[in-house]
Amino acid sequence: RSHSWGYGKSVETWLLKNDQGDILSSCETYPIVADQVWGVGSVFTEPKWRGMGFATQLLRELNALLTAFRQSRPSAVILFSEVGERIYERAGFRAVESNEWVIDVDQCSPGLCLDHTGMKLEYISDLSEISGYSQGLVIDQDRFWIHPSLAQLRWHHLRESIYGDFFNQGVSSVYGVKSSRSYLVWNIV
Repeated sequence: RSHSWGYGKSVETWLLKNDQGDILSSCETYPIVADQVWGVGSVFTEPKWRGMGFATQLLRELNALLTAFRQSRPSAVILFSEVGERIYERAGFRAVESNEWVIDVDQCSPGLCLDHTGMKLEYISDLSEISGYSQGLVIDQDRFWIHPSLAQLRWHHLRESIYGDFFNQGVSSVYGVKSSRSYLVWNIV
């Protein structure tokens, strides 16, 4: 909570409640690119309230709030889902194709990783190794690239280490990879 990018500063928790005060559904939002791209995460509905449309209602109302806040539609509201697309399509999200770049960090030797095509990449073990990095949004027709801020990346890595400790899973010492022209930075959420 004390991090410059933590709860109450950038990350917001949203609750949908009934008249009795029961929490029907919840989620978090965070700005990825100030007022242009929002991330939605941790969408959750207690089992006894599932199948009643509460997550859909929460996400529709949230999108309306984000739109009103910007006085126009955000460039993007992003949600990565492991539970399928249907629930989020009902709330107005549109599934888009994404590309995966596979790197097995457990197979990295000191300072070097190979991707699934055999490309050699130098790994990043400290975010301060990224130079010339800037936050932003790049839009090219139907595709876009998001560059979150370094503060956001550091917050996600701190959150990952807390969850890793809590669940006794540990965390990777490799935060990303770089080539001569680009960076790829990740975290486990």
